Amino acid sequence: MNMLEFSLLTGTKVHDLLDREEAYITVNEYESVCYRLVVDEPLNPMILLGDYSLSLDSYCVREGLHVYESAQCQPFKNFVGFTQAEIVDGFDFNREVIATSCPINVFASKLSYQRALRFLRFIIKNEDISSVCFTVTKGGSDANRSTNNLSEKLIAGLRAVEYLNNEWGRFHHDPCVKKSTKSVIRPFSKSMPVDDRTISYLSSHPDSLSRSDPQTGDVLIRGQHYTIQQMVQNEIVQNHNVFENQVILYFLKTFHQFVIQLKAELSKSQTNKGIISVNGVDYISLDQVLRDSGIFITFQQEKIGVAYNSVRLALNRLQRDFKCVLDNSRNLMPIPTQQVLSKSHYMTLYRFMDEFYRIGEPSWRGTSELYGIRNISKLYEFVSLINIHKSLMAMGFSLDETRYVDFNGVEIDRPINEPCNVYVFKYANGVTAKLLYDLQTCRIDDLANPVVGRLYDLKHSQRPKTWRPDYQLRIIDEKGVQCHILDAKYSNRKTVAETHMPVCATKYGLETRMYQIVDGVPQLTVPDSVTLLYSGESADYSPMFRSGTAGGIRHLLETTKPQLGYIGLDETDIGPLLGTLKRLLWRTISTY
Repeated sequence: MNMLEFSLLTGTKVHDLLDREEAYITVNEYESVCYRLVVDEPLNPMILLGDYSLSLDSYCVREGLHVYESAQCQPFKNFVGFTQAEIVDGFDFNREVIATSCPINVFASKLSYQRALRFLRFIIKNEDISSVCFTVTKGGSDANRSTNNLSEKLIAGLRAVEYLNNEWGRFHHDPCVKKSTKSVIRPFSKSMPVDDRTISYLSSHPDSLSRSDPQTGDVLIRGQHYTIQQMVQNEIVQNHNVFENQVILYFLKTFHQFVIQLKAELSKSQTNKGIISVNGVDYISLDQVLRDSGIFITFQQEKIGVAYNSVRLALNRLQRDFKCVLDNSRNLMPIPTQQVLSKSHYMTLYRFMDEFYRIGEPSWRGTSELYGIRNISKLYEFVSLINIHKSLMAMGFSLDETRYVDFNGVEIDRPINEPCNVYVFKYANGVTAKLLYDLQTCRIDDLANPVVGRLYDLKHSQRPKTWRPDYQLRIIDEKGVQCHILDAKYSNRKTVAETHMPVCATKYGLETRMYQIVDGVPQLTVPDSVTLLYSGESADYSPMFRSGTAGGIRHLLETTKPQLGYIGLDETDIGPLLGTLKRLLWRTISTY
C-alpha cells in the first residue's frame, strides 16, 4: 500500500503531515480541523492523538485512489504542547500504526494554560520529590536527598559565597600564605641593631656613611666616627597567590559564570514570544506555560540577584587583597592542605565549596521542554507520580533506590530529561514496594524465561505494541508478589467511567497476566487491581461494577481480582489516593 497524502485542513490551509522538512505545524486548542488520507488500497483508517481517536467517515474513490476524510472537529481540546497524529488500520486493540505525522504544536486556551500552570507549580512545590525522580541512587543511600537540580546548586554556591563575605575579616587577617624574606633599604634609626650584616653592607655602600663627632656618631671605623644614613634590613613577605587561595578564586569564577548564565536564561525566559491570537483570543504555547510557571529559574529570581552581587563582592575582595592569579595547570578542587587543616575558617569554606561541586550539572534546565514532558497529559502523569510517592511515604514506606531500566529490565544510563522509571521503597516489617513508571509489559514469548511479578501481554506479539500501564506497584513480601496497576487519565469522571474504564478493564483484566508462584506451582494470574486516576477533582474510590448492599455480597465483590475502579485526584489532596492504597494493601501491611 502506498500513502499518497496525509494532510490536516485548517480553514483554507492544507498542511502536509508527511513533510519531514517542516519542523512542526502550529494550531490552537479550539481549532476546527479535518484530516484527509489518500491511498492506493482500501483500508479501515482511524486517526489517533494520544488517547483520542478520530474516525475517517467520509470515503470516495477518485481516479482509482481511495480518499478518506474526517468530519470537521476540534480534536485538540484540553491539550497543550506537542503531539503527533497516527494512522491505524482497523478498529480493534490490535490495530497497527501505518503512518505518523510531523509534530503538531498545540497552543492552549487560557483554561488549559491555568491547569498546566497549576501542575507545574505543584512540581516546584514538591521539588524534594520531583528532583529525586531525576536522580539515580543505589540501595542504602540517602535517596530522599535532592542531588542534581538547579536550585540546590544555586543555594549551595550562595552558601559558600555568603560565608566568605561574612568571615572576610578572618580570611584577611589569618590567610593561607607562603612566607619569604627580602632585603629592603630603610633610613637608619638608633633602635636598629648594628651587626656583621650591617658592617658588610656599609663596606660595600660607603655613601651611606657621613663623618661625625663622637657624640653623634653611630659607628667607629678605623678611628673615625660616622653617622649611618640608611641601612639594609630583612623583611618578611607574605605571598597570597598560593594554591589554597587559588582554589577559592577558581570557585568564585565558576560560580560567577554559573550565575551569569542563569541571569541570561532568566532574561530570555521573560521574553513573551509564546502567544498567538486568533479572532482576538490569545492562545499560549507550552513553552510559555513552562516559562510563566517558574519551573526553571524564575522562582529563584531573588536568589539569583543576591548571588550575583555577593559573588562579585567576593571576587573583588580576593583579587584586590590577595592578588591571586589562577594556575590552570593544577587541579583546583577544594582538597584540604596542611595550612587549610590548621585554619577552621578555611576548612568550613572548603566544605561548602565541595558541596557545590558534588551537586554536579543541574538537570532542571532549558526552556523548550520539561523532563521530556511535552503535553499537559504527561504533566498530569508526573504530578500523579509525585502523589504516589507522597502516599507511600505517608503509609510509612521510605525510598531506598531509584534507577532507569530498559524494556528488558536491564539498568542503563537515564536518558536526558526523562525521569527514573524504577523506585524501590522499604517498609519496617520487611515489605518491599517497587513502583514502575511507564514500563511496557512483556510479550507472551518472554515467558520462556519468566520473572515473578512481571506482567505479560497475551494479545500482542510485537514489543512496541504491548500494553504500557502508567504505573505498576509491586508489593513483595514472604508470601509472594502483588501487582496493582494505576493509570493517570487527564480527563473527567464521565469520560473515564464510560470510555477509559471499560478499555482498561479489557487490556489489563482480560489480556494481561502476571507470572506468579502459588503453592510452589507457576501460574498466570490477573493483576490484583486496576485503578484509574482522573484529573480535575478530588473524589473517593468508585468501583467499576456496583457493589452489593449485603455484607457477604460486598465482600465477595471486593475480593474479586482484579479490583477495578477510579478516583479523582486533585494535585493538592492525596486523601483519595492514600485511602485507596491503604485499602488495597491492608492485608500486606498490618499497621500504618
